Amino acid sequence: MSKPQGMARYTAIGLACALAKDNTPYLLVQFGERPEGCKFCEWLHVYTLRGKLLTKSKPPILRDNTQPDQSTLMPNNSEFNALSKKLGLERPQFVFLK
Repeated sequence: MSKPQGMARYTAIGLACALAKDNTPYLLVQFGERPEGCKFCEWLHVYTLRGKLLTKSKPPILRDNTQPDQSTLMPNNSEFNALSKKLGLERPQFVFLK
């Protein structure tokens, strides 16, 4: 399995399985910063069960200037959100890696 675009500096921290509305299973991988962590850095990506990556996060961080100063930066989960909605994936329960 390859890392998504934009995730070269980050590592997988959580895994989940999810079924699409057509009952196709997908592997979801949550990426983050280790060991220090980050208040807003949580990227989600979709893989097929054969390991084909279906999303990317490039650039990894987006800025939303409509938010208060402390929350203007956010992880780029745009492709995950769009594909998740299209496939009908429910918010899965992640198992976090130690």
